[in-house]
Amino acid sequence: FTHSAVAVQYHRLAIEAPGGGIPVQCQSAGTLSLVDVELRNSGAALFSSTCTLEIDRSKLSNNVSFAFSVSGGVLTIKNSFITNNGNTGVVIGTMLMDAIGADSVVEHSTIAGNKNDGTQPSAMSCSNGIGPTFKNSIIRNNTIPATCTVGNSVIDPGYTGAGVDNLVVDPLFLDPLTDNYHLMPGSPVANLTVLPTTLTVDADRQSRPQPAGSQPDFGADEIP
Repeated sequence: FTHSAVAVQYHRLAIEAPGGGIPVQCQSAGTLSLVDVELRNSGAALFSSTCTLEIDRSKLSNNVSFAFSVSGGVLTIKNSFITNNGNTGVVIGTMLMDAIGADSVVEHSTIAGNKNDGTQPSAMSCSNGIGPTFKNSIIRNNTIPATCTVGNSVIDPGYTGAGVDNLVVDPLFLDPLTDNYHLMPGSPVANLTVLPTTLTVDADRQSRPQPAGSQPDFGADEIP
């Protein structure tokens, strides 16, 4: 699906291209919204150039090359899982982001288990700009360069970029081997969000926060 200079929303779909390739592309200042969508088992899930791109309550997983590439435009990701993408033969295993708008944000999302050849950060690449800002998220078993801004999140050791209130801790996923990156009861990332959020549900449409009156959990999943 290739969209150019139009506004499109995908809602409650599973999209895959087992033979490889990139099944969803947005170009030329279009607007693309993914809500409750799975992009999986493709060469790469998504390519966006100078578009306004929103990914909400979605999952990008098990794509052979990377999850997505975004060049220009504005990116918003919230309540989403980006997991188990890439392989040991690719340079970037997850998110390539170049010259995107400063108001781009990745919020309450879980980025984990993505792979690459070890020569570059396997989670993501942020270049030629100050966006996006990551907050209230989990970045686990993936390195991340200092050019990305991360705050109030769980992040693997080695990050030296801008951001405060980050933790290095095992968030206790239920079963990463089966691509289940929901949180175990008793996770140390429960009720830790301090940066402002307007999100009232998690990736599974469960109320956020739980219990009511507390602080939301880090990542895409709110422990019931």
